[in-house]
Amino acid sequence: MLHSMTGSGSAHVDGDHGRLEVEARSVNHRFLKVSVRAFGPLPSVDARIEKAVKRHASRGHVTVHVRYAPPAAAALEARLDAEAFAAAAAR
Repeated sequence: MLHSMTGSGSAHVDGDHGRLEVEARSVNHRFLKVSVRAFGPLPSVDARIEKAVKRHASRGHVTVHVRYAPPAAAALEARLDAEAFAAAAAR
């Protein structure tokens, strides 16, 4: 259980499927209020994150930002079929 209500932290992980960044901030508040903001093509993770925060905090205003970035565009290489392009352009 958390003892201080004011603080912040962040973490990130890079993998084959992209980059995931999480930042959490909390400030003093009489009751527990959790706000989750997810950016990028993430499935609905708000409820799961809120549940995890509630397991570890009993009061404070906690804001969690989650960002996902897919792998670099270089890894998603596209190729042009020059013959098919030329044939289509000739029509």
